[in-house]
Amino acid sequence: MKQIEVRSEFRTRMENMTYVGVLAALFCIPHKEIYQALLKNFGGKEKVARMNMDVVEVAYDWAMDNLEKRDAYCFESMNKTE
Repeated sequence: MKQIEVRSEFRTRMENMTYVGVLAALFCIPHKEIYQALLKNFGGKEKVARMNMDVVEVAYDWAMDNLEKRDAYCFESMNKTE
């Protein structure tokens, strides 16, 4: 399993990305959507978004390997303005 080095001053914030990764796995949220949300949240700063996304991906992979999805719920993209 991939491991990530996170500087101590960022660890608390990165813990939240762990939850995002697990929820993405459980609710079928595409990585692309999460990365776009991170870019928007961090004002387009790719380095910060990528650092967060790395944690999301590790948590996602862990969830896929270790958790069993027991429901049929998944998020789907919608465009309600069209």
